[in-house]
Amino acid sequence: MANSHADITLLLEGTYPFVRGGVSGWVHQIILGLPQFTFGLIFIGSKSSDYEDHKYPLPDNVVHLECHYLWNPDATKAKPKACQGNSHYFMETKKLHEWFQEPNMAYDEKVVQRILTGMGQKSGCTAEDFLHSEAAWEQVCASHQRFCPESSFTDYMWTIRAMHEPIFKLAAIAHQYQQTTGVFHTVSTGYAGFLGTMLSNLTGRPLILTEHGIYTKERKIDLQSIFIKEHRDYLSDAPDKGMEYYEKLWISYFESLGRLIYYNSNPIISLYERNRQRQISDGADAARTQVIPNGMKIAQFIALREQRTDKIPLVIGLLGRIVPIKDIKTFIRAMRSVVSKLPEAQG
Repeated sequence: MANSHADITLLLEGTYPFVRGGVSGWVHQIILGLPQFTFGLIFIGSKSSDYEDHKYPLPDNVVHLECHYLWNPDATKAKPKACQGNSHYFMETKKLHEWFQEPNMAYDEKVVQRILTGMGQKSGCTAEDFLHSEAAWEQVCASHQRFCPESSFTDYMWTIRAMHEPIFKLAAIAHQYQQTTGVFHTVSTGYAGFLGTMLSNLTGRPLILTEHGIYTKERKIDLQSIFIKEHRDYLSDAPDKGMEYYEKLWISYFESLGRLIYYNSNPIISLYERNRQRQISDGADAARTQVIPNGMKIAQFIALREQRTDKIPLVIGLLGRIVPIKDIKTFIRAMRSVVSKLPEAQG
């Protein structure tokens, strides 16, 4: 599906139109509710095998859909070949990394734009340069020596490669993008937000960010679960210090992407004030942030509410999909605590 122009291009990571859920439902409602606008959709997924057919019928005002999968095997990889690499480009990326590490450091917009527009390009740094050049090797070695000299260099190198592989794939997607649009609108930070940042810098079109949940917070929950489960020293009660470092490194990675996306987005929208404050604490400019709560047609529930008895029963409800990020297990455990004090309570 393709068209030369979409008024709004939505950047969607692991959601609409292949996965049902709150964010996907919101996206579908937005498209249906704005028939006067045309929409383009760029879907970012893990592997193509992880997704089935569309869960939502695409409305008539969707004029473009493209799907990309960050962890699909790459059958086009060339044979590794050593090269010198662009030393100047890597020096500029060092400045960006310093900004990630120092929140109060001034943001050099021109440097960051050169980094973003040069990523994946021969004039800047290709994926092959990052994987096989002397300049990249020197930077990785220096970073390992500076930040974690006591940990395994092999683990560090493969972690850095795993972090940058999807970034270079997103850069390729951005440079290959052929459509025109009025505005890019990402519904998360993370990979979709980074693609939006790339596209905004390449095309000069504005980027809007709407976060239903705070992406970096959700990835932190995921990562803590993974590292606690899989990387503990079973010969002692102490966690593996090396794995503890890599957990922090991955968290910092997503936080850094978030800061970059916040800087390049305007406006930055959240659903309620506490999330807006979280965005600000994570690096968003308060002047760009705003709250647009989810709407609800409450009139349809008035008759039902009037049927309630004078004594409201002690029922606690949870609305959410049965998936790990919704933390259903904690709700069940919490209900056990509640019922021990209030036997008549129900969940």
